[in-house]
Amino acid sequence: MTSQLRLSLAAGLAAFLGSLALLPLFTTLRWLGPVAVVIAAVTVASLLFRQIRPIAGLAPLAGVAGYVFAVTALFAHTSAVFGFLPGPGAVASLRDTLINGFNDTTEMSAPVTPTRGITLLAVGGVGLVAVMIDISVTALRRPAICGLPLLAVFTVPAAILNQGVGWLPFVCAAAGYLLLLTAEGRERLSGWGRAVVGRVAGARRWPATVGRELARSGHTMAGVAILIAIAVPLAIPGLHAGWFGTHHTSGGGVDPGGGGATIQPFVSVRRDLTQSTPIPLFTYTTSGRPDYFRMLTLDEFDGTTWRASGLASGGDIAADAPLPTVGGTTDTRVVTQVTVSGLREPFLPVPQVPLRVDVGEPWKFNPTTGVFYDPQGVTRKNQQYTVVSAPITPSVQMLRNIRTAVDPTATRYLQYPTNIPPNIKQLADQIVARAGTPYEKALALQNWFLANFTYDINARSGSSTSALESFLQDRTGYCEQFAATMALMARMEGIPARVDIGFTPGEPVTGTDSYVVTTADAHAWPELYFPGIGWLRFEPTPRADGQATVPAYGATGTVPSATVPPTPSATGPGTANIPSAAPSGAGAAAPGTRSVQHGVQLPRIPPELLGLIVLVALGVGAGPAARWWIRERRWTAADDAAAEAHVAWAELGDDVRDLRLEWTGDTDTPRRAAQRLAAAPQLRGQPEATDALFRLAHAEELARYATPHRVRNLAENFEPRRDQQLVRRALIAAMPRSRRLRALLLPTSVRTVLRSRRRTSR
Repeated sequence: MTSQLRLSLAAGLAAFLGSLALLPLFTTLRWLGPVAVVIAAVTVASLLFRQIRPIAGLAPLAGVAGYVFAVTALFAHTSAVFGFLPGPGAVASLRDTLINGFNDTTEMSAPVTPTRGITLLAVGGVGLVAVMIDISVTALRRPAICGLPLLAVFTVPAAILNQGVGWLPFVCAAAGYLLLLTAEGRERLSGWGRAVVGRVAGARRWPATVGRELARSGHTMAGVAILIAIAVPLAIPGLHAGWFGTHHTSGGGVDPGGGGATIQPFVSVRRDLTQSTPIPLFTYTTSGRPDYFRMLTLDEFDGTTWRASGLASGGDIAADAPLPTVGGTTDTRVVTQVTVSGLREPFLPVPQVPLRVDVGEPWKFNPTTGVFYDPQGVTRKNQQYTVVSAPITPSVQMLRNIRTAVDPTATRYLQYPTNIPPNIKQLADQIVARAGTPYEKALALQNWFLANFTYDINARSGSSTSALESFLQDRTGYCEQFAATMALMARMEGIPARVDIGFTPGEPVTGTDSYVVTTADAHAWPELYFPGIGWLRFEPTPRADGQATVPAYGATGTVPSATVPPTPSATGPGTANIPSAAPSGAGAAAPGTRSVQHGVQLPRIPPELLGLIVLVALGVGAGPAARWWIRERRWTAADDAAAEAHVAWAELGDDVRDLRLEWTGDTDTPRRAAQRLAAAPQLRGQPEATDALFRLAHAEELARYATPHRVRNLAENFEPRRDQQLVRRALIAAMPRSRRLRALLLPTSVRTVLRSRRRTSR
């Protein structure tokens, strides 16, 4: 295999492996085939032109042409000239497909089914990355900067997904990047050929195995770099998996193994709430009062993640079959007719306590969580279904009469990890200290959040266990934190609890009896279980827009919170100083008000993105690190005046080469080489640097040719390292900034040293 072929294959492979970062965004792998075709077109076109010497300089343009032709053939072949040349019809077709792709991205949440438009977005983006990598490697000969387009690919899932892209795609991309660096370095060194080295008396012989050892060391360093890039995010507090995140699978629809939902509910809620213009999701009519629509239930908490369990576990039934109910029943029947518009989810939003849903196949119902889901697809535009529900409206007295929340069917909703900081349990105990029944405890928790916290959609979301403490300390957040924290505290106080994801009732449509639910109505809330009644919604989120409403049974019979001041016992070693349950005096925010605290908040960096940044930093910093290591090793080994003179002269030569200036010190005499360098424009008008240069040349001549006695006298009045640094600073000061940066990041002297050692080893 020729070096050019090896380099081209490495560039294409790096681009393809980097594209795997997009895997979590899709439900299938159908988009990978077109990606591979476009990358192959770029690679082959560029390689073919480089094989023909007269047109080798046009290889980058050939890669661009291969990219354009491949994209046209894949997505606009029916309107293209000869099926691949982009004429006016093909350009119009590609434009329309791109517009459809952008529209799909605004209407669907990841992971998405790769529609034609979305596939074009992915293929076009990755193809551009392949073109940039090919140009960086073959034309610019700067493989290290290929990490930047690869980093750009990682920013896409990092900006969309809460938990990032996962370690496997990251390792693949990192391996491709390091493989590219290795292939380019090998191609560069092989261009010098095999040197013929004669035997020099007294010269140190390098073992024949040194070259192989260096190669093995390079592979080891590559592996260590990947491990460091993975380990660094895990070692930094606050960069672990999201505390409020959800389980994610990479398949379509719902995970058949029961692992959980493929969408990320909290991410979807926040994305919807931050839409600059609300997008209509569905409309409905109802025979009763407008109610919340539950779409997904999160019933398991492992200390880092709230997730939905039990979906597709084998006990699910058809969605339109008679549905079982949990808890008590009511004679009230409400009929709700829903028409989907912009909602694209594998879960069906329904009012609470559904008795029958006329939706048809392939929708399923999970009795454990009360979730309706499609194991293979998502809701679609103009889809219609009817829900018959029996909303539970218990009286306050009924709830007060329940003395215990223990129910054999709900004990698993009391579980929470043992590693939760103990001061959080102490805080929950303070809040419910004056409550006697489960209902009064639930009211105390709800009212404490409403009275002491403010709502802010721009508050940082959870990213680790410490996010819970930060939320309780800052007392600012949005529905994600309120719902998850109240559910956890309820479990701590012996009340079965879970988290619901869905929508508030929406707004009435003017002139009709319909209501419209938009992205602005996305919401999360806790549900608490009461024996004989069932699951009841509570509302701890003090939304200022009035979308979140406290249910009737939660708006009466307020329970005063405990007024225990903070004590040392409430703050254990290594835990945040969480405030007590008491309101913070006159400055406490009233329910429904918005008071955003100002301050500098560091953005959350996904672990995989940080890992790639670390990897790129390692690649970019490899040159300066190697240059420093060679310099320090030389000076450390210099044990007499002659050796110091040799090191100073060698370092001077490396500095000149790094700055891309002419250096003749390897072929001329030291004096003649110094004269040539002193005549350079960079040293004109700098007498101190010129004098230091000639002192270095004189010392090198003495070290080479003088008697040992004269060399010993040299050490009495000569400071070689100081003179070498003086010349170096003068040269650097006279160079433009771009040349200085290039000398720092891409020192050519490192390659010179490695080549000399490689030749000696042969």
